[in-house]
Amino acid sequence: MKNFLKIGLFLTLAFIIASCENPTNEKPTLIDTTLEAITIKTNPTKTTYQVNEEFDPTGLVITATYTETYSNASTKITTKDVTYNNGNMTFSGTDFSTAGTKTITVTYSEKGTTKTVTLQVTVNQDETPRTENVIITYAFVDNPDEYENDDGFILYCRSKATALLG
Repeated sequence: MKNFLKIGLFLTLAFIIASCENPTNEKPTLIDTTLEAITIKTNPTKTTYQVNEEFDPTGLVITATYTETYSNASTKITTKDVTYNNGNMTFSGTDFSTAGTKTITVTYSEKGTTKTVTLQVTVNQDETPRTENVIITYAFVDNPDEYENDDGFILYCRSKATALLG
């Protein structure tokens, strides 16, 4: 009998304590949300560039992690995905004037809190053929032969004909 009395007393006290914490059973209200961290969820669509190309963040998605604080002093961790074009994201390290692996710093700011994360892209030397002024020299020779100029170009000459750039 004493055990039943102890259990009853314990349950009564537990009910009273629980009722005091939230006497009206109201749902706690959100007081504040604080940005805690960001991570890269999806890299930009383009991660390989040529020298002097501009960085294109299209496709970039970051995940922002927040701590939510409630009126009953409880907290909750939440996340949301953020695309690059929301206006709160900036990028540094986007000078692609030389080839190599480049580290881009992504900075995200919200409600006065700023967080950063990095991603890497590759910048390759431009493989586009050069367009330069070319001087073509005409040569007339009696015997067909090959000649090499200072730039390494081969001039194919034919008797009494103009030179062709090879």
